[in-house]
Amino acid sequence: MIFGKSRKVADFKDLFAPSEKTKEDDLLGYDFGQIQRRVKDVTRNYDVADSISTIYVEYIGSCGNILKASDAMEKIWSDWGKSCTLRGDNWATARSIRIKEGVDSGGCLVLFGYDSDDKFKISFVQGGSVANPPKVGQGEMDSHGFKVFNGICYDSTGLEVGYHYCNGGKWFYTDRKNSLGEYIAYFERSALPMSAQQTRTFPLITSTLIKIEDRQLLWDYVFTASRNSAAIGVVMTTDDPQGLQSGMGVVNDDGSTDEVIARANATQISGDVQPNMVIVTPAKTQVQTTNPQGNFAYDILLKRMNQEIGASVGIPEAILFKDTTGNFASSKFSAQPFIKTMRVWGSHYNVLDEIILRRLLLEANLDGEFTEDIGQFSWLGDVNFNDVDSSKSASGSMKLIEAGKSTRTIEAGKDQIDFKDIATQSAKEVETLKKVATEHNIDYKDLINHMGYNIEEEVQDDGE
Repeated sequence: MIFGKSRKVADFKDLFAPSEKTKEDDLLGYDFGQIQRRVKDVTRNYDVADSISTIYVEYIGSCGNILKASDAMEKIWSDWGKSCTLRGDNWATARSIRIKEGVDSGGCLVLFGYDSDDKFKISFVQGGSVANPPKVGQGEMDSHGFKVFNGICYDSTGLEVGYHYCNGGKWFYTDRKNSLGEYIAYFERSALPMSAQQTRTFPLITSTLIKIEDRQLLWDYVFTASRNSAAIGVVMTTDDPQGLQSGMGVVNDDGSTDEVIARANATQISGDVQPNMVIVTPAKTQVQTTNPQGNFAYDILLKRMNQEIGASVGIPEAILFKDTTGNFASSKFSAQPFIKTMRVWGSHYNVLDEIILRRLLLEANLDGEFTEDIGQFSWLGDVNFNDVDSSKSASGSMKLIEAGKSTRTIEAGKDQIDFKDIATQSAKEVETLKKVATEHNIDYKDLINHMGYNIEEEVQDDGE
């Protein structure tokens, strides 16, 4: 059913496909591969760019990836996550790889397969390696009869059906799904906004490439200017031109000696004096110094540039540059938009998490155990701001629980903890305390309360 009426898909050929009239390069502005290579270079060579991707990995990686489901489902997920990639990475590492590729390359190709023991695993292809194969231009047909845009293949209806990628100098192709409709590859784009016909998302720092490079140049210039402003200029005068000539090796060109700027003996003095430098001058030489204290505003300019870089990538300056000089209230207020962005990104990456989980459950569903509860699960975790002030964050969590706006399960999930694990461990600790109290012949309730469990005295109802 299309547009409310029954139609054959063939009647709408190319309707949903990327436009032939609007080239992908027009949508992206210029060559997408060139953008990716430049971003990789900047991320590799500039600490600010590397910090941006690191922060996204840290904050997005801490939200949305804890499974809350039945015990059997959680066990399957947990066991698989201990070594889920072909090279043996755990789930936390695999998720970080995906997020970093999304930030640095605008996407990541995830391949589904099996290891030598026939166990389901995933592997990754960096976004920069997913590209058009040789001799296939943008929007042209490949050997499989699909249109290719930046390495991604589309059929006549615009459906994403496969991917071309280069690995070790060799080109490969993989379908998106097999004949049974199961995923064998999934291209995970970043959560950045896209236009209607855009097929790839930009790397995160694309919009601020030049500004990051300018900041690095400005930072180098600050050091040079600071060094020059800290130096002391030296002017030497003497009434004995011969002594100056023999001692320092220089007189004025016209033979006058009323003022001579010390430029001689370059190995000893070069016109300025650095800390701990000792200058030996001839007799009757008078030395005058100047201390050029300039009023430079580089720190203000750098701060403004840092703020602009942070704004362009959605990260507050305090977080991007680890600036802890502000107070908790202002830092938390400025971080609110950032936290919302991280929540969006976290939910975005849960799409592949769910695809993988369903694949695991279907493979384990030999006896129909998961038929009813296969859709009964959720992802715990949220971006928390307790790295600014953990005590205030804990206090805020308790107030949310008391006000009925949250639960212990939700608040524990913010710290990547399953509340069920907390409750189970607490029960074990209480039993241990009871055992210790019995061994030492003391009231176990006093011991438990002393340890912070706050067990109230039991009140028996005698019917009165």
